Amino acid sequence: MNKRSGNFDLMRLVASFMVLWSHQFALTGFPEQAIPWAATWGGFGVLIFFAISGYLNAQSLFRSQSVAVFLTSRAFRIFPALVVCVAFCIVLGACVTTREWPAYLLPEGGLFARNAPLSFLWRNSTLLFGLDYELPGVFDANIYPRAVNGSLWTLPHEVKLYLAMAIIAVCCRFKPMVFAVVMIAGVAALMLFGLARPLAPLLDGKYLATFAVIFASGAGLALLERRIGLVPALATMALLLLGFAIGDSGSAGFLVAVVIGCVVLNRVPLPSWLMPRADISYGVYLYAFPVQQLVSNWSGSFWIRLGMVVVIVTILAILSARYVEQPALRLRKRLGRSDNSGLPSRGPAH
Repeated sequence: MNKRSGNFDLMRLVASFMVLWSHQFALTGFPEQAIPWAATWGGFGVLIFFAISGYLNAQSLFRSQSVAVFLTSRAFRIFPALVVCVAFCIVLGACVTTREWPAYLLPEGGLFARNAPLSFLWRNSTLLFGLDYELPGVFDANIYPRAVNGSLWTLPHEVKLYLAMAIIAVCCRFKPMVFAVVMIAGVAALMLFGLARPLAPLLDGKYLATFAVIFASGAGLALLERRIGLVPALATMALLLLGFAIGDSGSAGFLVAVVIGCVVLNRVPLPSWLMPRADISYGVYLYAFPVQQLVSNWSGSFWIRLGMVVVIVTILAILSARYVEQPALRLRKRLGRSDNSGLPSRGPAH
């Protein structure tokens, strides 16, 4: 988080608030005006997250040339803040539940029953065994009832894509051009067979395929840039986009266009005052939904409640970045230096 990523920090922050904006409509019962291709601003924000993630994580993986280093770094980036947020949701639930505390902590079905606090903590902190979205007696009377943190649903998909990218990199023996070709071929295959579409028709359950297309497009572009330079890489992706448009897959080609747009915007010079001093986008994404559920039944207009949400979520995101995410990444760096302390120097890499 101390190493700036051009304008990507600002784009991720905007994307996280786009998700917050969309959820504010759903959680307060107001209709949100749809936008082309992505259905909602929140859906578009999620696409931006995956586009940037594919681009940056491919660079990280090939820079380290190690699956273990890459996955460990990803774990330190995702899980510490996630575990703290999940614990926060359980404490928040205990404060607002309509049940007595014994019934909240030990609901019918036992300690490990689905949606029990312990199950909520285990499932949502590991992302391995499905997610729990509900806690006993929490937000039952809300307009969008019982969902405690609906934003977590994208995280298992992202973890799956990290694992898939690491496996493909090993199979390609960390050869950037081979990896880029595999990524682009995979994107083309998903598009041709109609498995990937923007978020508007994604209620049919094809989330992972869509996220795979935009993630792989970002990864392929990153590795093409590494081998042939940015402009030829962008031209290659533009040709791919043109091919989809000619082949009547314009809606699916929109996913590739999002990647191209993010990478191009990353190179646009912006004034320093506009750049975030720290990347708080992950914290905004994690904490927005439970705070919005908490505030949704408070008095006040849509805009007053939105303002309260923005203030509370921003404070929580700053605290998460300062006291959870940044210390976790510093610990990861120290562990990395410790792992290499006994190794002889290999000289400059070529």
